Amino acid sequence: MDFVSNLCVIYFLIQVNQIFAQCPQGMFGANCKDMCHCDDYSCNTEGECNTCNFLTFSYKCQYFNRFYEAKTDIANIDITDILSDGNDSTCTSLTGENIIIDLSGRFSVTWLRFVTSKPDDLQYGFNITFQDDKSQSVNLSGNETLIVVDKTIDVHFQLNSEFIQYIILGGKVVQEMCTLFISSGQLVSLGKTAYYSTPSTDTFKILFPEALDFEEFTSEKYNVDGGTLWEIDLESSYIVQNFQIYFDDAVFSRAVIEASDSGGTLIYTRIVEYYQKRYILFYSSVTTPVRYINFIAEDANNSSLTILLHELKAFGECPEGSWGVQCRENCSSDCPESCRFDDGLCTKYCLGYSDPPKCQTVCNIGTWGVNCSNPCSNRCLNQTCDRITGKCNKGCLGYKDTPDCTIECDTGSWGINCASNCSKCFNSTCNSLTGLCDQGCLGYRDPPDCSIECDTGTWGVNCSSQCSDKCFNKSCDSITSKCAHGCLGFSDPPDCTTKCDTGSWGINCVSNCSKCFNSTCNSQTGLCDHGCLGYRDPPDCAIECDTGTWGRNCGTNCSKCYNSICNSKTGLCDQGCLGYSDPQSCELDCDTGTWGRNCASNCSRCFNSTCNSTTGLCDQGCLGYSDPPTCMTDSQSLSSEATIAIAVSLSLFGLIVVIVVFVVLKNKGVACFGTAAAVVPQN
Repeated sequence: MDFVSNLCVIYFLIQVNQIFAQCPQGMFGANCKDMCHCDDYSCNTEGECNTCNFLTFSYKCQYFNRFYEAKTDIANIDITDILSDGNDSTCTSLTGENIIIDLSGRFSVTWLRFVTSKPDDLQYGFNITFQDDKSQSVNLSGNETLIVVDKTIDVHFQLNSEFIQYIILGGKVVQEMCTLFISSGQLVSLGKTAYYSTPSTDTFKILFPEALDFEEFTSEKYNVDGGTLWEIDLESSYIVQNFQIYFDDAVFSRAVIEASDSGGTLIYTRIVEYYQKRYILFYSSVTTPVRYINFIAEDANNSSLTILLHELKAFGECPEGSWGVQCRENCSSDCPESCRFDDGLCTKYCLGYSDPPKCQTVCNIGTWGVNCSNPCSNRCLNQTCDRITGKCNKGCLGYKDTPDCTIECDTGSWGINCASNCSKCFNSTCNSLTGLCDQGCLGYRDPPDCSIECDTGTWGVNCSSQCSDKCFNKSCDSITSKCAHGCLGFSDPPDCTTKCDTGSWGINCVSNCSKCFNSTCNSQTGLCDHGCLGYRDPPDCAIECDTGTWGRNCGTNCSKCYNSICNSKTGLCDQGCLGYSDPQSCELDCDTGTWGRNCASNCSRCFNSTCNSTTGLCDQGCLGYSDPPTCMTDSQSLSSEATIAIAVSLSLFGLIVVIVVFVVLKNKGVACFGTAAAVVPQN
């Protein structure tokens, strides 16, 4: 053969080798066990293509996308088509809205990817929250990581709940979102190993690869009955999220699914009730990697049944630290536990952690978000917030709608979730954060703290008003000014608007003006401003009338009363009248012929039986008595003793006259008696 012929042979052999070395259309990778999921179901030998089909996304199109509906939370705009069209040039244009993702059912989700036109806005805030099918919040339980490459942001998370239905995306970065993928995982069961066994085959396992060929019912063309136990070896460990199991028309009560790790340790068992269909959909939230899957069908008596397994599709995620098609690659040393699942790239950002790319150091208290770069709002209690969402999960301060804290306290309330009231503040208005009474106190005198109560006698704004004189002791309620301890001169506590009736005074008008003239006194002091009655010291009226006086300020005497004694208030002659016949008033004069106490004595010794009605003296003379007006001596009964007395009286009178004459003559030098003899002429 010449040189040209040799070249032709060599070229032919090369072409034949390439033909036989190539995988069938739609397959790629080692042993051609990896499936293309490109738009035309064809890819190069490395599994690369330009466009993924509508079911898949990511590098080499190996991740299945979960269907969803997307709306804005305020305007309720449907943006599903924009986010799910796979076109990164069509984006939303929102202002301050959240995006609500509805999965239309309960599913387990571990990561999502979105494309934004402004990735730098990630620094200004991003938050993600989850809800179950009853719209109740579902908390995160593990590391939450943001992996950002150019305009693409992956969010990895772990949830406390098995299933969620709603995802709420918020923050500035999602206002211009272009594409959203929610991972259902890779198809990790394709081309792996499937066996079945029956009691008749005992421990002998029959290989049946058709159960893992991605075709739901191709097994029907094989003339096999199947087995009571089906065993699947995934050949590596994965975090399996869901199973799709297809089988023949066998009727059974329930299916038992057992998952074990690479060492054969049972990780979990799930029992699924069968409802007369040819497939079972089963979801798991267990994050422990598993390798072996056993499937058993049982009747109502829990006895194993023989079934033909047409297809088992297991969708799973790469265990921590691995990535790529079927998770065959390991993350680099720069981010050994947190690289991107599809291409292994590291991130410069963490969500809720401060140390990219490893993302292991939790945000300090008071910070949140991407690389913990955001401070918690002062609307949050103690400025403490959720390190992922920034929401005030410990409560609001000055706002009432925890955890969002966007609605301020109503007037009159403040503090943690607005649970405290501004009762000490004027107009019940206070600072919603601090509770300080910025407009002044009500019933307290030390604004803005308002911790010191008003002094007695003051009330109102900063205690600047005086309690009314209407209040007892000028003491009133420090807030309302009402007379809490009673009125003074008014009868209707606590308002004290109705004056005391005439005759009453004092605390709530319970005292009377009994000492006062006409029972009229000052309603507050009780002083007898119009004079006393039965007392002589107005206005106090504390000193009773002297005996013999009565009435207003004791200005009237008891002249008509026996012994001049009468009631000091009424003037009535309690011990009887003197010269009057009608006790106690003593208004009727004694009848002629009577006198004295209640006219009980008669004028029998007086002429015409007429005497003074008060003294009983016979002013018109006596009758049968010689000594008017007393008329005590009878005229016919003068005795000798009386005559002698008269004679003695006359003798004494004469003697007195002689003595007087003698004294006078002596003083004139005239001799009397003995001296008279001296003047007789001598012989």
